[in-house]
Amino acid sequence: MGSLALPKLLVVDFTKENIKPGSSAWSSTCNDIRVALENHGCFIALYDGVSSKLEESVFQAAEELFDLPTETKMKNIVEKPYHGYIGQIPFVPLHEGLGIDYATELEGVQSFTDLMWPKGNPSFCETSMSFSRAVAKLEHMIIRLLFESYGVEQHSESHMNSTTYLLRYLKYRAPEMNETTMAFPSHTDKSFLTILHQNDVSGLEIRSRDDEWISVEFPPSSFVVMAGDACKAWSNNRVLSPNHKVTLDKKGKETRYTIALFSFLSKKVQVPDEFVDVEHPLQFKPFNHVDLLNFYDTETGRKSQNILKDFCDVFLYLLKLVDPPSIEDSTQSEESQTIMPPQQKLPVINFNAETLIPSTDAWLSTSYVVRRALEDYGCFVVSTDKIPWDLHETMFELTKDLFCLPIETKIKTSSRILGFGYGNYSTLPLFESFGIENGGTLDAIRSFTNLLFPSGNNTFCNIAFEYMKQLSEINHCVLRMVFDSYGIKDKQFDSNSLLYLARFMKYRAPIQGENPIALPPHSDKSFLAVLDENGVKGFAVKMRNGEWIDHEPSPSTFLVVAGEPLMAWSNGRIYAPQHQVAMRTSAKEVVRYSTGLFWFMREMVEVPKQLVDDEYYLRFKPFNNMDFLKYVNTEEGKASKCAIESYCGVNTSASADC
Repeated sequence: MGSLALPKLLVVDFTKENIKPGSSAWSSTCNDIRVALENHGCFIALYDGVSSKLEESVFQAAEELFDLPTETKMKNIVEKPYHGYIGQIPFVPLHEGLGIDYATELEGVQSFTDLMWPKGNPSFCETSMSFSRAVAKLEHMIIRLLFESYGVEQHSESHMNSTTYLLRYLKYRAPEMNETTMAFPSHTDKSFLTILHQNDVSGLEIRSRDDEWISVEFPPSSFVVMAGDACKAWSNNRVLSPNHKVTLDKKGKETRYTIALFSFLSKKVQVPDEFVDVEHPLQFKPFNHVDLLNFYDTETGRKSQNILKDFCDVFLYLLKLVDPPSIEDSTQSEESQTIMPPQQKLPVINFNAETLIPSTDAWLSTSYVVRRALEDYGCFVVSTDKIPWDLHETMFELTKDLFCLPIETKIKTSSRILGFGYGNYSTLPLFESFGIENGGTLDAIRSFTNLLFPSGNNTFCNIAFEYMKQLSEINHCVLRMVFDSYGIKDKQFDSNSLLYLARFMKYRAPIQGENPIALPPHSDKSFLAVLDENGVKGFAVKMRNGEWIDHEPSPSTFLVVAGEPLMAWSNGRIYAPQHQVAMRTSAKEVVRYSTGLFWFMREMVEVPKQLVDDEYYLRFKPFNNMDFLKYVNTEEGKASKCAIESYCGVNTSASADC
């Protein structure tokens, strides 16, 4: 076996006699195939397993099949989507196709033949089955090479034993005058692998990973081998499932015929354990292959721009954003149900004893989900039982007592950092807040307590310290998960470089004529904030697309919100969301209380070198978080649409996500 790298697609020669596992040619071809599938999602195979006589017979069979009356061809109805007859579609007028499921088995081919030719057609049956079995042998060889290239060859036999094949006869007639030349629009295959063989009429175009469209020329005795979405999922997103289309020459007069063999799995498509590590966190949940087809056959699936993300992304799966809706057949098991895209609500991530053990599979999966939540939403909800409910309840009862103190007592709590002390502003009449600088330490909380309660209040002091300590543990955990998910081992931050601001906030209901916006849209100037609330709604987050999501409070959950400094540290990967609090209630007795721990950096913040590449050029210069807070309170800082971009952006004309 040899391989020849052409300017566009790799050509692998399977006609050589030295096709033996363990040989140098075998090893080099393993690597060639893997690189080709990762970069282009396909390659060209030279293969003599289909004789010239069989090749001639299969194209004659195609012509004979498509010459049948339309009403006969339309009998090719298969329960699996896109397995039967496709044709007579107004927006794809040049295309027609029929499918034979279980094409390597006599029963499957005979059943199709009898449907098309009730009086029989032994020649068509024999030709179709012989061609399918010959190409399936090529597919088996490619599977062995691909699996060995990734070091998972022990799984290849099980995979092949679970593979079924769909043979499709495809016809693309020449366009008439003033008719579209688009014979089939851009799409990805839903198979594991697709192997295509065409007559001498070209038209196939494939989009590579760098978005270049490649026109495919088929050499004699050649087949195009293409990865499908199932292969991409199996490889944990290493392999590319390429978009491809068929465009015909407007001056062409000949019909294009393609014979395609698609491989599908009868077992679950699942990422091997060997493909999951710190640098490659699990991206796709296991799924039944037929369910991917069923999902694609829905309106949501057809409109999807990234079907694997919408169908089986582990981010959505682990978050459990939605309950899995059943497919129309309500008798299907829960495991076979299709996961539909999430409704617009904040992701919920479970922090339990299992997920909080560093370096375990559960930790790595949760770390990936945390990172994705911060990148996509800028915030998420932590569900955890690590903070006792009675501690939460007591903290909020004591918080109410704070705001019942006389105003002359409240204003005693000031800070050298603007915004860190007591806040009661005429421009924000519904909002009031207290802050404790270094609020993660017992000394700071005790000083705050003694200032407000000169006679002492050990209950508040002890409860507040224990409570903020629990919030700081969530903060530390999120920070470490972000580092691990990005593969950053040299931690920039230690406990001495962190500054915590503990905050207690009150939002009263508006009286008649007052604006219900208690806290207007803003993005945080902290690195990260962990928030708790008393169950009264009001918090809303603005998504990247401009839509607002209202947060629904629930017991034992906490909000984690990324700030502008974290966005800058991540080089723009993490989103710093605008958020607000609105008291849309006329009930005067309704009061929203919220507590939180905001984390700031005392030292210089710099984008890690691991987060700078061709896609993410350096966007932010090193900066001091505390100096940034001073800038925010200047006239320039207040006027800026994105303060961190104005303060330390490398290109201040660039648009930032804050």
